[in-house]
Amino acid sequence: MALEEYANLARQIDQTLLLRSLGIVAVFLLVFQLQKTIITRTKLKAIPTVRSSGIITSWIGAFKFVHHAKEIVQKGHKMHYGSVFKVPLLDKWMTVVSGPEKINDIRKSSFEQLSSTEATVDVVRGAFTRNISTCFADVQDEIKEAFRDNIPMTEDWIEIPVHHTILQIVCRASNRMFVGLPLCRNPDYLKLNIDFTISVFTCAQIINLFPSFLKPIVGFIFTPRRRATAKTEKFLGQIIQERLHQEKIHGKDWPGKPNDMLSWLLDATNGDEERRTVRSLCTRMLLMNLTAIHTTSNTFTTALYALAAHPEYINTLRTEVESVIEEEGNTKAAMGKMNQLDSFLKEAQRLYGDIGVFAMRRAAQKDFVFLDGTVIPAGSQIAVASLCTHLDEENYENPLEFRPWRFSERRKQEGESVRHQMATPSLDFVFFGHGRSACPGRFFAVNELKALMTYVLMNFDVKMDQVPPSMWFSGDQFPNQSSFLAQQIALEEYTDLARQMDKTLLLGIVTVFLLAFQLRKALITRAKLKAIPTVGSSGIITSWIDAIKFIRHAKEIIQEGHKMYHGSVFKVPLLDKWMVVVSGSEKINDIRKSTREQLSSVDAFVDHLQTDYTVDRSVGADNYLAEVVRGAFTRNISTCFADVQDEIKAAFIDNVPMTEDWIEVPAYEKILQIICRASNRMFVGLPLCRNPDYLKLNIDFTIDVFVYARIINFFPTFMKPFLGSIFTPGRRAIAKAEKFFGQTIQERLYQEKIHGKDWPGKPNDMLSWLLDASNGNEERRTVRSLCTRMLFTNLGAIHTTSNSFTTALYALAAHPEYVETLRTEVESVIEEEGNTKDAMGKMNQLDSFLKESQRLYGDFGVFVMSRVARKDFVFSDGTVVPAGSHIAVAALGTHLDEENYEDPLEFKPWRFSEKRKQEGESVRHQMATPSLDFVFFGHGRSTCPGRFFAVNELKALMTYVLMNFDVKMDKVPPSMWFSGDQFPDQSSKVLFRKRIRT
Repeated sequence: MALEEYANLARQIDQTLLLRSLGIVAVFLLVFQLQKTIITRTKLKAIPTVRSSGIITSWIGAFKFVHHAKEIVQKGHKMHYGSVFKVPLLDKWMTVVSGPEKINDIRKSSFEQLSSTEATVDVVRGAFTRNISTCFADVQDEIKEAFRDNIPMTEDWIEIPVHHTILQIVCRASNRMFVGLPLCRNPDYLKLNIDFTISVFTCAQIINLFPSFLKPIVGFIFTPRRRATAKTEKFLGQIIQERLHQEKIHGKDWPGKPNDMLSWLLDATNGDEERRTVRSLCTRMLLMNLTAIHTTSNTFTTALYALAAHPEYINTLRTEVESVIEEEGNTKAAMGKMNQLDSFLKEAQRLYGDIGVFAMRRAAQKDFVFLDGTVIPAGSQIAVASLCTHLDEENYENPLEFRPWRFSERRKQEGESVRHQMATPSLDFVFFGHGRSACPGRFFAVNELKALMTYVLMNFDVKMDQVPPSMWFSGDQFPNQSSFLAQQIALEEYTDLARQMDKTLLLGIVTVFLLAFQLRKALITRAKLKAIPTVGSSGIITSWIDAIKFIRHAKEIIQEGHKMYHGSVFKVPLLDKWMVVVSGSEKINDIRKSTREQLSSVDAFVDHLQTDYTVDRSVGADNYLAEVVRGAFTRNISTCFADVQDEIKAAFIDNVPMTEDWIEVPAYEKILQIICRASNRMFVGLPLCRNPDYLKLNIDFTIDVFVYARIINFFPTFMKPFLGSIFTPGRRAIAKAEKFFGQTIQERLYQEKIHGKDWPGKPNDMLSWLLDASNGNEERRTVRSLCTRMLFTNLGAIHTTSNSFTTALYALAAHPEYVETLRTEVESVIEEEGNTKDAMGKMNQLDSFLKESQRLYGDFGVFVMSRVARKDFVFSDGTVVPAGSHIAVAALGTHLDEENYEDPLEFKPWRFSEKRKQEGESVRHQMATPSLDFVFFGHGRSTCPGRFFAVNELKALMTYVLMNFDVKMDKVPPSMWFSGDQFPDQSSKVLFRKRIRT
């Protein structure tokens, strides 16, 4: 049933009855969950627990598991070796086994006893594996081509973002066997499968943080499947229909039938019509890619790290590879004879691999009895302590030492040739599982890994200082990359108290209190806002349904409200609050004139980005950074502008080749690098502004803050402290920033102490301006506080300017008819003024072009000028918004309002430069000047303090492009939307070439 039908139905129900129904449902769910928890705990009572089994204390232990899974399971392995123990997860208990005897019991279990159901297993185990030899030459060919396209073969050392590049190569190589040419090289098809793979694992990690009864709700929000399946149907739908038609006409073995995964899936349907639908087959193809991309990319990343960090083993491997290929040719059969390479790969996974703390996961279909009599009740989850197995001294001599020939030496022993191959499961190597449910794709995975490593060995030298430590989130381990980071929760202080209290009573009290508090808060807020009209429904259930709709249809909902209540006020439900939205110049002006004591932009900003959790509480508590940006930073733009322009030039040279032919450039990805460098030339200067690790820290931090804030904002206020302790990039990023700035800050504090505030040789940069603004406040002068502000400065600069310049570049490339006019102005002004900041101020047409790009295509989303009412706020027409309410301007509606702009949906690049020609209008229509009809930078006392730098940086960037490149693309790609946030398409490519002068 569509959400609209639910909404109409719910609106007809009496509100009192609805509340009672809600209460009954809530009580039922809580009772059911409590009963389920107690029953499960009782059934597993005989199995020892690592830490505590109490209802509250086990829940605390589950939170600790998110950050300390490795240590907790290793402790259990040590305490209960050769036996069984359990650990609490947030959504279940996990029964963990260790020792070869218990692993063997699981290995021998039947599917009726322990289930590990996986889709497409029979196809992978059968037709897919049988065809590896047939298709292997094609896979190797694709590996060669993919390496050529992704890694330049240069004489000099170059740095490669390993995991990102490997994702591309592995996806192409695997799809050469799955779908063949040309689809395996289609960038959109590859992006679809890579994004789906990443999204599935990310969303699964989020969903698994919640108890079972909440998973349908959370899963409804975090589901990449539907959209990915729909996109896959566009690529494969017609192909599938054609194959079904051919099979219907000519039979199963029709002439010209391709030998690929689609054919093998169709062959395995055995007349089951459900399996033969386009949707079903597309889902299976996505799932195949998910498993191939995830496992092989992580495994090859780990192996490549090991190879680069241990160059002493490269010649031995090369000698074997060259010898085998000379004898066998570069074939699948040759891969099978590369014993030392096989051993190297296996040892890399044993010691460094992404195995995580659990392997061989099973669900007990019935009570399962181990050989020693231990009973695992039906419904329980069981897993092997995989990392511990691989580091067990009873399995391996010196298990913490990397010995690449560990397994090839064992294979020399009589009868051991097969047992120690990487693809052969064993009781001491469970990377691919074991028993009936051992990974069916392991034979392809191992051969693909060998082909990838062979290509690297034969064509490249590689090096790095050491194997980077793996990343961990809950029980999952993965090679170092930009991904989820967890942070420790300080829960120990609550543990002793919880143990002393009656657990069932405490759980009931806490749960009822939180629910009652949240329900009371919702009812009070709804009652206070009753006089303000709603777009959609105001009912408790129906507004929640509309809040979910807002995630996908925010633009349409706000546009509807803007049209219905233009010049007035309306409200819309979000998942965590109500948002009061205003439109029309009169209401915007009311907000502009408000004082900070009435409407707080800081409170709204803290809520939007959840900075208390994603960054640090001090950001909202002491917002002196805004004064620094408004003051010293802005005053120094002219002084530092030549340096910024120099960095723009150097960054473009390093990121966008100046070629005679057209080349595709991933615009957003490159712009992030260029803007981070250019901005930091002013923030920190040379050489730090070019340090790759420093740039990566700031870019990753910026992305993580916005991503994690969106996740946290899905949930009600009382859950945010728990979620915030998990989704917090701040602490780790600040610690890394301290490594870059700690010594510098200490030195400056020392110089200031010795020589005074204006000490000789004092740098003119952001750190100095922050210290100058500390005004004796010791909290502001700590290393941690200053590093936090430096990160936050980068966040503001990178996010806004990268999105804005990406949008402007798309507009320039899609509208080449305006390029010559802009070039003429730029060249004329520079000839007169030089390439200076003053020159930027005289480029009226360029300013207009940039402003019009942001007005029509920009990334401001549906809300801007967000505020939180600190006291009841009265608009000029008498409308009252109660204290605590969230207020925002309908940004998109304002920028597309026919009362503000003639033909608002048309791109008119000189719209504002023409207006500036009118008497007295020269300043008002500049991009950096806020107005009631252009709210990109906000308006009033809380207007973006960094807008002057942002606009001048945008002009400098665009000037460099205009003077040095021709650019083109078919059209401005549509923006991406998530909830109320809008951002430019980050996957689109712009064609660049060296400017051809006519």
